[in-house]
Amino acid sequence: MKQVLLYARRTSSRLAMTLGSLTLTGFGLAVVLSMLLGAHGPLDAQTVSGTVTGTITDASDAVVPGVNIRATNTATNEVRNAVSNTAGLFSIPALSPGPYVVDVIGKGFAEDSSSVNLSVGQVLNINFKLKIGSATEKVEVVANESLGRRRRTTNCKR
Repeated sequence: MKQVLLYARRTSSRLAMTLGSLTLTGFGLAVVLSMLLGAHGPLDAQTVSGTVTGTITDASDAVVPGVNIRATNTATNEVRNAVSNTAGLFSIPALSPGPYVVDVIGKGFAEDSSSVNLSVGQVLNINFKLKIGSATEKVEVVANESLGRRRRTTNCKR
């Protein structure tokens, strides 16, 4: 009888250790899972910026590469630039939300612009169809008072 009781104690002790390790294993598993779930990158809902994208074409719907695009936040005056690629596509990512003026400047084309309001997480697609423009030249005239004025100097002895 003594041997049976001793065997019962050993078995219940092993059972308690097994249950204890299962509990620990279950807790450890929960910790590992929470760490894995918490180690991901930002979710889409956590994005705090927006993107402006689009295609630049001409009047015949041919794509126009090498066009300069400028997005200006009219609330902060922050300016971001891009250039259309060989497929006429452009993208300006990571823009703060707010009101923007998007200007398009292409050689041989008339300038074009669009006013938009960009929201958090928004990918705003703006397509521009450029019109042929004439080559223009900007001349800046700066007036200088010293030009055309003579200065008289005399040596006086006292």
